[in-house]
Amino acid sequence: MNSYNRLIAVLTSFVSITSASTQSFAATTTPRVGAGGFHTVVLKSDGSGLAWGDNRFGQLGDGTTTASLVPKQIGAGGTAIATRGGWHTVALTSDDSLWTWGLNQDGQLGDGTTNASLVPKRIGTGYTAIAAGPHDTFALKSDGSLWAWGNNEFGQLCDGTTTDSLVPKQIDTGYIAIAAGARHTVSLKSDGSLWAWGDNRTGQLGDGTTTASLVPKQIDTGYSAIAAGFSHTVALKADGSLWAWGGNFSGELGDGTQTSSLVPKQVDTGYIAIAAGFGHTVGLKADGSLWAWGYNEFGQLGDGTTTDSLVPKQVGTRYITVAAGFSHTAALKSDGSFWAWGDNEFGQLGDGTTTDSLVPKQIGTGFSQSDCLFNWGETAYPDVLSPAGAVSQTWAPYYYRYYSGTQAYLGTSAEDNQLYYLGPLSGNMILDVGALSDWFVTAGCQ
Repeated sequence: MNSYNRLIAVLTSFVSITSASTQSFAATTTPRVGAGGFHTVVLKSDGSGLAWGDNRFGQLGDGTTTASLVPKQIGAGGTAIATRGGWHTVALTSDDSLWTWGLNQDGQLGDGTTNASLVPKRIGTGYTAIAAGPHDTFALKSDGSLWAWGNNEFGQLCDGTTTDSLVPKQIDTGYIAIAAGARHTVSLKSDGSLWAWGDNRTGQLGDGTTTASLVPKQIDTGYSAIAAGFSHTVALKADGSLWAWGGNFSGELGDGTQTSSLVPKQVDTGYIAIAAGFGHTVGLKADGSLWAWGYNEFGQLGDGTTTDSLVPKQVGTRYITVAAGFSHTAALKSDGSFWAWGDNEFGQLGDGTTTDSLVPKQIGTGFSQSDCLFNWGETAYPDVLSPAGAVSQTWAPYYYRYYSGTQAYLGTSAEDNQLYYLGPLSGNMILDVGALSDWFVTAGCQ
């Protein structure tokens, strides 16, 4: 199928995302928002990184151990960034090199030492995807090989031992996605099969037991996205159905109970992306609505209360990507605005205070280069593209905006980095109107 037909398929059939990620013009296939234990990182679509919040171990990467209550730029040229529930940060740059910084007591930085780093350190090259747990790190290479390092107390490095590794260690092949929990790991292979290993005291591996595994165990098939919390796991199937298993102390499985499950359990439908925190879970549906459930002591569900929820509750609309930290949540909307809520003890919400927020709070704008282009397009061609009713959405590998006033679309293909137009003025035919890079320059988006 050529790029024109693929774009038509997206515009007419609304193809859903097949991984828990958001696509950008740079063909990035990994999340652009990361929520650590008490800090937050964002990768903007121009490749620049921002970080704020707790910095006791240098996890902000600014060369200090001073917390920041507002976003600070930490680098450029990035394609992916990850941190989850811990005190270190991992990033990929456009040349596929991997960088780490922050806490390193278990070797989670992969530099051969246990010394913390206050600035990004280059660890290796050839990587295409990353995941970070509280005490360990995982990365995939383009050949599908999986590499791991850091803490291995429960076998979460998947090498058949419980010995920590201070450097990246190849442990398996054939994977396309990876998620790291507190002490367990979950992964997907290209055939949709789901594999898990490591700690299993609450059934988070999903194999029907509470016995830890030092090697990968196949759990099920048909999955398209995964996320791992402190002691629970959530996953999506290709049909949008949501499945969860493991610990359920605060309702994080979303099944209406507080009973843990040793096997995958379907709890809802219609999702395209998921994220898991310490004891709460967040999901994004195809219509852009955001749902949250589980632990809510700090308002991390965003529903205006501190009451746990045993079932998914809608907390907003027009979101395109989400991340869950230890006790806070962060998300991007389709207009490029960034929102955060929940625990703010170390300034991890980025609003300049240390006051918790029980509802989503806008922190900044301009996080999406695509919206710069499309908003400029509205102004430049008002006779063609009416701003009235304009809606932005992301469906990998395309980003498009629909203008209801003229029933026209502007669409992009990450595959060939071109801009396309579809609408009445083109006879409803797809028109290639030029390279994205040229349009960015013309619109002043660079």
